[in-house]
Amino acid sequence: MGKTEKSLDLKQSSEVPAVLLEAARPDLFRFNAFRVLGLPVDATGRDISRHAEKIKMVDKFGGGMKPAAGLLAIDPPPDADAIREAMQRLQDPERRLVDEFFWFWPHQLGLSKNDESLAALIRGDIKRATQIWMNQEKSQSDNNISMHNLAILAHVRALDLERAICSQPSSNGKKKHLDIYWQEAFRRWEILLKHEGFWSQLTARIRDLDDPRLTTGTARRIRTFLPTILLSINARLAIRSAEKGDIQEAIRHTHVMRQSNFEQKAIDEALRYAVEPIRERIKILCKTVDREINADPVHADRVAKQLLDQTRPLLKVLDCLLPAGNPTHQGAHDEVALTALGCVLSFGNKTENWKVTLELLKLSLPIAGSQSARSRFEENIRIVTGNLDYQLQYGTCWFCRERPSEDTAAIEIKMYGEVTHTFGRIQWRYTTLKVPRCSECKSIHSQMNHFSKIGSGVGAMVGIGGCTAVVNAVKDGGGLGFLLFLGCILLGLGIGWRFDRARLPEGLKPESHKAQFPNVQKLLSEGWKFGEKPPTN
Repeated sequence: MGKTEKSLDLKQSSEVPAVLLEAARPDLFRFNAFRVLGLPVDATGRDISRHAEKIKMVDKFGGGMKPAAGLLAIDPPPDADAIREAMQRLQDPERRLVDEFFWFWPHQLGLSKNDESLAALIRGDIKRATQIWMNQEKSQSDNNISMHNLAILAHVRALDLERAICSQPSSNGKKKHLDIYWQEAFRRWEILLKHEGFWSQLTARIRDLDDPRLTTGTARRIRTFLPTILLSINARLAIRSAEKGDIQEAIRHTHVMRQSNFEQKAIDEALRYAVEPIRERIKILCKTVDREINADPVHADRVAKQLLDQTRPLLKVLDCLLPAGNPTHQGAHDEVALTALGCVLSFGNKTENWKVTLELLKLSLPIAGSQSARSRFEENIRIVTGNLDYQLQYGTCWFCRERPSEDTAAIEIKMYGEVTHTFGRIQWRYTTLKVPRCSECKSIHSQMNHFSKIGSGVGAMVGIGGCTAVVNAVKDGGGLGFLLFLGCILLGLGIGWRFDRARLPEGLKPESHKAQFPNVQKLLSEGWKFGEKPPTN
């Protein structure tokens, strides 16, 4: 009696199963359990148990655990942890099947020791193994195992070379071989994806394993998600390059993905899965920011800057891999931008420092990914610009342009305008404008006005005294009158020196600058004049 199929409707689930997603990484083949342990894919449970006992004995009595000689031995050899992990993978039927699928198959299960091509690989004769598989590939066997093995070989060599290139500079020759390996691997995987005999072979293998945790549905899932799994490896390689700042390498990996001939949907899904950790890091950073601004809105400007600094390299990776219209790309950009917007507005509303608020809004605007998010920024920029203009006009002293204005120090200017004469009657409009000023500037202006009044009085006295001295000098022939005249001159010079010492500080405008206030100038341009009412004849 056949096994009962586990219920899984692939039409209702578009997510890659965890066991397959776990395999979709650049070290897929490097940590393949069969490669690490040097065992063939058709190793029986007894073979694996004996191998496990051997490892335990070696570990117990020392000497170090080493894998048996196998296909494409890993250099450097796997350590003890990798060997233990490989043994654990073989105890899990789903993980074992995945590792079987992504390793070399004998042409007849159970006869790996007698398989000529696998024996050639163990000897390190890759050329001979390749020749055997290519000859068999031409015969187009029902199960196409040779094509599968050639796909695996090209893929292993591509990823091993990628790892070597990562650790040391590569020559153009190596890069050329790398491109060939990727092309060969994807060309064969694409053919195998449509080859029914090959998938029938995988289904037969599942039945042969005879484990209730494996069903023929497992084969369908591998087939359904194979393009996404394969492309996810390249997507993660692209991310690794982008995070290191090697944009050209990241672009090369995305180009390899596009050249795979798999559907765009699979490419998009692979990129989505690969960038998911980055997307999660962005979400965590944004959630942290929400808590910080609620606790201390006064310093939310620092929080916004920190958020932009921390997410900039993450967004740069997404920009390198995902097009602008991609939902993940847009969502990440909007989340950062809108979180920064919340920080900036909290800071602005709390401190009314609209200058810094406007700077941060303009800094955050380019990050927004959607038009709706950009519109929110543009609207807030308009509002904050208005707040800043008002603050600069009324909230800052018009005379020093530094200190905040104070209502008690403001200067009132009375103006009238729109004068009309109707049947001998005069009508006009009247208003009082306030020019913003700080108390310090008010104090300085008061002192200057005080000196001005004293100067006017003393000047008049000096003038009268001088004239009197001149008259006396004429009468008495110059004696006492001349001395009085000289004294008036010296007094005038002394008063002039005192006023010179009482000059306005640098940058501070005199009180007369009130006439240049924009609202005053606007009314003057419209014909208004200073005063409460027109003069009467």
